[in-house]
Amino acid sequence: MMTEPDKDPLADIAGEDDASLLADHVAATDLTSLVEADDDEREEDMSASEEDSSWISWFLSLRGNEFFCEVDEEYIQDDFNLTGLSSLVPYYDYALDMILDAQASAQMAIEESLTEEQQELVECVILTFSF
Repeated sequence: MMTEPDKDPLADIAGEDDASLLADHVAATDLTSLVEADDDEREEDMSASEEDSSWISWFLSLRGNEFFCEVDEEYIQDDFNLTGLSSLVPYYDYALDMILDAQASAQMAIEESLTEEQQELVECVILTFSF
């Protein structure tokens, strides 16, 4: 029998024999499989949330973009709000389609990198929205 300072904390919950059986079971459990299963669940959750998020949300989550504000898609879709930007930004229509998720998300997954045109257009839209 254990002395009081060495007493097993599991013994309070269950009998001493039950506590030692539980401890043996925990020691025998392969924790790596539990960790791998948890990692798989996280990856599935991340891929599902990535599919649900818009290009704008993805862009704002990138490192260095913490200071940008989120602009509502309705504001971006209104041509009046973007007047003059098409002459400033090369490939304006393509960049706008990407920002508004008009192209398939598979296309975005293929490209995964932010083009200079998209970066410039986003900055211009945010500037016009801010003023």
